[in-house]
Amino acid sequence: SGDIDINFGDQGKVTIDVGDLDDCEDIVIDNNDNIYFAGYTTTFGSSTNTDFIIGKLTSSGIIDSTFGVNGFYRGDFPGVNTSEIHKIELINDGIILFGSGINYGIADTQYLYVSKVLFDGTIDTSFADSGTFSGAFLTAYNYPGSIAIQPDGKILLCGAAFDSLTMQDVPLLGRLLPNGTPDTSFSSSGFKYWNMSGPLQDVNNIFTNQPEHGAGGFLNDILLLDNGNYLFSGFYYSGTSMHCLTMMIDSNANFDLGYGAGGYMLFQNNPNCLNQIVKAIEFKDKIMLAVKVDGNFITYDFLVHVIDQSGNMITSFTADVNGQKDVIKDMFVIDDQLILAGFSTLQQNVQPGYESDFFALAKFDSIGVMNNQFSANGFFTNDFNTNDEAGVECIFANNNKIVAGGYMNNVSGTNITDFAFMRIHNTSATDIKETGTISQLSVYPNPAEDLIHVRIGKHIKNIVIYSITGQQMTISVNIQDDLCIDVSIFPSGIYFMEVTIEQGEKITQKIMVK
Repeated sequence: SGDIDINFGDQGKVTIDVGDLDDCEDIVIDNNDNIYFAGYTTTFGSSTNTDFIIGKLTSSGIIDSTFGVNGFYRGDFPGVNTSEIHKIELINDGIILFGSGINYGIADTQYLYVSKVLFDGTIDTSFADSGTFSGAFLTAYNYPGSIAIQPDGKILLCGAAFDSLTMQDVPLLGRLLPNGTPDTSFSSSGFKYWNMSGPLQDVNNIFTNQPEHGAGGFLNDILLLDNGNYLFSGFYYSGTSMHCLTMMIDSNANFDLGYGAGGYMLFQNNPNCLNQIVKAIEFKDKIMLAVKVDGNFITYDFLVHVIDQSGNMITSFTADVNGQKDVIKDMFVIDDQLILAGFSTLQQNVQPGYESDFFALAKFDSIGVMNNQFSANGFFTNDFNTNDEAGVECIFANNNKIVAGGYMNNVSGTNITDFAFMRIHNTSATDIKETGTISQLSVYPNPAEDLIHVRIGKHIKNIVIYSITGQQMTISVNIQDDLCIDVSIFPSGIYFMEVTIEQGEKITQKIMVK
């Protein structure tokens, strides 16, 4: 658990060079372990130099050339010059993309876009307007946050829009029907905003020009709750300080007044730092809020605040990866365990423009309790080259493997960053539960010093023994109904014996070698 999967890419790692600046913003994995990744690619020397891009890797970490054009679907969203994808979600017949685009020549413009791509890497022209929904709300500057797919197929999205009346950015939220058109049951336009006081308001006005922006409320993430409510999270920036922001909204697009202070919460972990929520997730019947901390502090750690569904603060915990600067970017729950991911730095940055040195992950069994069987006492750190600067932007876990995606910065000419991925084993040998009809299996002596006898009332087809770290041990076995295994050369410790009997049934038994 926590070891690099050497069967993925080049000894567990993949880098992909498309343009001069490449960055993976999100990844999803299908049931066949195919990996879809999305973000942006930039080529210097062009006024329209940034394209959105979505690519496909096979389960072995190789670009699938049958997807799109040579493994990629790339371009600009309609009506803009430069584009990027911020979030992708798998649905049963394709991939939903959420991103933004900038139109050069019109001062300070940014529009929101939702598109649908089929699994062959082509646009689904039946979705929205020839494959793409676009919107510019309140003014022509819109900030993309995230999307989430409801069980009924409706698409929630969030971000921010600049309000020329209040002269600040305001939280923006909306809902689309599965076909990509606005859900008018959510509001008359399908979208609402909050001016940081009073109720949510319908978005009906669109302006083409606006003054400077940058302060106000922004939404980064959406959590769908079992009671049908939505928890939107992000931050409020006053211009000098940044506060964490959460908003509890019901399915009718109204504040849940039973949450926090009338439907929302604003708080800071440290007033001397910038605080923003980058991810919210349910874990152990509580809501985890991953907080990115930034500022003038030399050191800070992965930080998670724990709240209940009424907004009450329960506790918080941190993960100190290497004692210096650790920045959390994503969070995931798999097999009732919590994975935090981001980057860690030793403050020994070689290349310009990036502070990160390592892909960094931390694994928890319960709230604040780390899994000390994962990598190095619960922490995973790794890089690609000696002098690079690498950082995780997103993670996705499937079939007991964690895929971390982001960037690798190792300047070579104009090539600054590449798409970068690592795949890590998630399940350790200590996670293996003794299974099968143990009463039928006789393993003796246990503990053992030299020979272990194995007997079961059915024909044995195969036996495999794993160490506590998951390493398969070399054994010599003459398969029969009663056999002996020589463990005298095994180091002392705990092992797991997996016995396969007739008709393929497997029984796992813990053994100890003295």
